[in-house]
Amino acid sequence: MTEVETSPLPGSTVELELSAAWFVVLELERECPNMMTLGEIAEKILKNLSEAESKALHLLRNGHVADFGKEEKENLAQATGWGERTIRAGFIRGLCTDPSKVNELKPHGLRIRGAKIEGQLKLDELEISIDISLRECFIHS
Repeated sequence: MTEVETSPLPGSTVELELSAAWFVVLELERECPNMMTLGEIAEKILKNLSEAESKALHLLRNGHVADFGKEEKENLAQATGWGERTIRAGFIRGLCTDPSKVNELKPHGLRIRGAKIEGQLKLDELEISIDISLRECFIHS
């Protein structure tokens, strides 16, 4: 198969939009030289895993629910004492944004039960291509 390289016509709307986008990227790099990409952020977060996060990642990669529940129905009022089941919100965001991790979690998705999630989850701003289920979890931000 032969690849054909195409480029926008000079002066076209596409070329102007690409130029404007490239300018924004260059401006951001100049203003924030230490800025990390989403992939770099995800990689950094996923390198320093807690014991609970390592357990969750192992279970999720194998298509299982990362179940930290101790009882049939969790008592969320006691969640402040769930230290051994604490997962950082950044860990979950990292799994949702790192393409290699997303592929590992398909088709079952990200399923966690009975965990304490520490930090601001903020998933609404992300494009997520896997199913997410957080059942009986305490989200502490």
